[in-house]
Amino acid sequence: MVTRLSQRSLSIFPYLLVRVLPVAAVVMAVAGFLGLLFTEDLAEKKADELLIQQSENTHIIIDFRLKNILSQAQILSESALLVNGLIDHEGRNTYLPAFFQNLQLAGHPGARVELTDYKGRVVFDNKVTSKLDLKSTDWLKTVINETGTWLSLTSGGMAVISPVRYLGNAEGAVTVTLDKSSLATLFDVGVQVNQTVVLDGQEQIIYSSDPAFGVAGQKAVNNADIEWRQITAPLTAFPAIRVLTVQRQETALAGQKWMRNFLVAGLLIALAALCAAIGYAALLAGREVVRLSGIVQKIGETQDLGRRVELSGPAELISLGENFNNMLERLESTTTSLEYVDSIVSNSAEGIITISATGEITTFNQTAEDMFGYRAEQVLGQNVAMLMPTEERADHQQFVDQAEFFAPRIINRSRDLYGLRSDNTLFPLELNVAPMRVGDERSFVGIMRDITERLMIDRAKSEFVSTVSHELRTPLTSIKGSLGLIRSGAVGDLPDKLQSMLNIAYRNSERLVMLINDILDIEKMEAGKMDFHMKPVEMINLIDEAIESNKAYGDEHGVTFVRTGADDQVLVSGDSGRLIQVMSNLMSNAAKFSHEKEQVIISVTGNGDTVRISVIDKGPGIPEEFRANIFEKFSQADSSDTRKVGGSGLGLSITKAIVETHQGTIGFDTETGEGSEFWFELPTLDRKADTQYIPVGENRPRILICEDEKDVAEVIQMLLTQAGFDTEIAYTAAQAREKLTGSNFDAMTLDLALPDCDGLTLMQELREDEQIPNLPIVVVSASANEGKLQVEGSAINVIDWIVKPIEPEALVDRLSKSLRPLEDTTPRILHVEDDDSVLDIVHTLVSGMGYLTSARSLKEARSLLETEAFDLVLLDLMLPDGRGESLLPLLSSKDGKTIPVVVFSAIDVSRETARKIQVALVKSRTSNEELLEVLRSTIKNRKKT
Repeated sequence: MVTRLSQRSLSIFPYLLVRVLPVAAVVMAVAGFLGLLFTEDLAEKKADELLIQQSENTHIIIDFRLKNILSQAQILSESALLVNGLIDHEGRNTYLPAFFQNLQLAGHPGARVELTDYKGRVVFDNKVTSKLDLKSTDWLKTVINETGTWLSLTSGGMAVISPVRYLGNAEGAVTVTLDKSSLATLFDVGVQVNQTVVLDGQEQIIYSSDPAFGVAGQKAVNNADIEWRQITAPLTAFPAIRVLTVQRQETALAGQKWMRNFLVAGLLIALAALCAAIGYAALLAGREVVRLSGIVQKIGETQDLGRRVELSGPAELISLGENFNNMLERLESTTTSLEYVDSIVSNSAEGIITISATGEITTFNQTAEDMFGYRAEQVLGQNVAMLMPTEERADHQQFVDQAEFFAPRIINRSRDLYGLRSDNTLFPLELNVAPMRVGDERSFVGIMRDITERLMIDRAKSEFVSTVSHELRTPLTSIKGSLGLIRSGAVGDLPDKLQSMLNIAYRNSERLVMLINDILDIEKMEAGKMDFHMKPVEMINLIDEAIESNKAYGDEHGVTFVRTGADDQVLVSGDSGRLIQVMSNLMSNAAKFSHEKEQVIISVTGNGDTVRISVIDKGPGIPEEFRANIFEKFSQADSSDTRKVGGSGLGLSITKAIVETHQGTIGFDTETGEGSEFWFELPTLDRKADTQYIPVGENRPRILICEDEKDVAEVIQMLLTQAGFDTEIAYTAAQAREKLTGSNFDAMTLDLALPDCDGLTLMQELREDEQIPNLPIVVVSASANEGKLQVEGSAINVIDWIVKPIEPEALVDRLSKSLRPLEDTTPRILHVEDDDSVLDIVHTLVSGMGYLTSARSLKEARSLLETEAFDLVLLDLMLPDGRGESLLPLLSSKDGKTIPVVVFSAIDVSRETARKIQVALVKSRTSNEELLEVLRSTIKNRKKT
């Protein structure tokens, strides 16, 4: 390990080189590049300045020389000697030869000077040989007749002609010629760096000091192999002649190369110096780093988090040591906390599993091991789906794939489901999932409890309640029904004394029914299984009905019920039977505690969106010590054996639960010795909502929302959930088919624009499906009108077409109407019941309404259903050879329509059963009149169909 540390310390130098050198190299390269640009620019500027200066000097020199030649020619032409020589034909030979023999142009010894007459004939010359021969005299004659000095410059040479005049007449001219070889003397300015090129008006070279640029007689075209820098300008005195000052690019920028080499050499030297400095710094720092590394390594090997690093060396290393010591302190504290948390998790009574965002198991505590039969090492890194039943794995994968969408429905919500043990056996568990984050990684923690024992207890409890319910309600139904028939005169007139005794028996049977119902209701409320059938209810009518139904009870206590307040109908959404139960509980309590000949006031007051119903008595009031517990189960102000007022102590507890299920509130005001006022408030409905039928509890209709837009689907789901529906969402046609195949739905909303299938095509498929041919469908789509036109006249039946954006009231109204029970016609009734007394009572009630056939067992009922056709089935759920629900799959008539079913039993129906029947009536709660009305209504609806 020491060797490894030494090797690590030696790696500091290359590490610093790798980290620092590239940066330094880039910086130097950038600096060198910028320096190079600067030097090149500077060199070019200097070259341009020098070229401009030399060009100006060249122009001045050449211009001066040309003017000098012109000036000398003009002076000669004005010389009296030459003028006289042209006039004095005979005497000129005596003086002109001597003059021309010694005549030379100053600065131009190669210039030929001639004196010509007006015909262009040479009279005398200075004997200088010139290759430029003015053979043609026509142009010479023309010039002689002109005024001023004339200059001609060509690639062959230069000619200057100055007329000689006498008394205003041109007698001849002085001509000065320089041939091609003599032009070098004229244009050579003696500059070695730059070259001089003279051009005539046709861009033809007259003179070039550098043959590489061009030679006399050629056009001025640069050699493509050589890059030139040049400045051109016409001569001041001779605009037709242009002088180019040119310089080779390589000559002008010769200094650049030297400066570039110097710069590169400087950068390399600086880089080498930097490497040496890095090496020296690494050597110094490496010693301290090796020491610090050794201490850290020992702490890692011994796990001694209490040890600390000794601080020494440069300030940076001291700071590093301090930070490491601080880290050790935090690590020691964190490790202690983790050990504490790990101990809690490991010894928790609940199974605790954490999974990653992709579903892999990351932790698995001891309780989870015992629960599932796996060791932690067997499941870590595996997908949590291995702990689920096969049929639930697809839903789990959908949650993983769309966690953001499904999280609100699952996170921090307790759910009951099944787990899969290592031996492939299933067991029930309660699961709560919560999100957590470790750094940027999202994960989930699942806390679960094996609820096998709890479910067994619940099941035993439910079976006991069901048995008690059946065994108590069934005979009570017979007793109460028989007494009711006798009291109504079904067996003839009775003596007054017997009638009075029957009335007493009937009232006490009702009290016994109420007591049993209270006990069973409170049990169902605790289990969350109390059913509510919500629909619009006129509260004034309901209160009047409650007053009428409780009149006899009031008379028994010498109390009258009086309604006060609003007479206008107030509409609420509620279960009328349960609201009657609330009113009966409050009114019976008021009657029991009121003095004789007192009035119990039922007050109705509206308050905007709510209505308050108050039941006011003039009784003794509620004792102070009892007020806090008044709505608890079995609470009574006087619970002694000698109490004057009877009761189970369950009424107010049940009343509170019913009111709260209706989204209402309940309370009371009391004053000792003055009386009490019990009140409850319910939310009111608009009149436009009075046609809706929205059940709650286990009978809530299930709606499938088929919508590919997530936001729209969630809005529809929220609207329908708030209106009292159970909902599920399918985002594609494939998901809709799968959900409709595996579950029972009461209706469906459908968007026509689905990603994998046209909505109209899906509707056609559903209408051809034998299992759901009549499923109510409400189209909710932006293209609803277009879709409606497409299916017009076809066999596709749609409840309604709603165009987006959605009107919530319209959507709920359409679905509510689609869920109204189907009606049947023929009055052939099958009554499945094992109790003879109930059979007799029902037979008496429905006599004359239709043909009634009785079956006392499942076997007998199956036989009748196989051989005969029925239009209505009155069904008891508790039969000697099984449960009545098992008949439901057989209840299809020969024409393929489902036979309507009215359950008349001592127990409540389950949610699953409620979806398959028309009405469910509980024996002990249903009067003869109510049963008769339900049967008549069902048969009437059948006839309409």
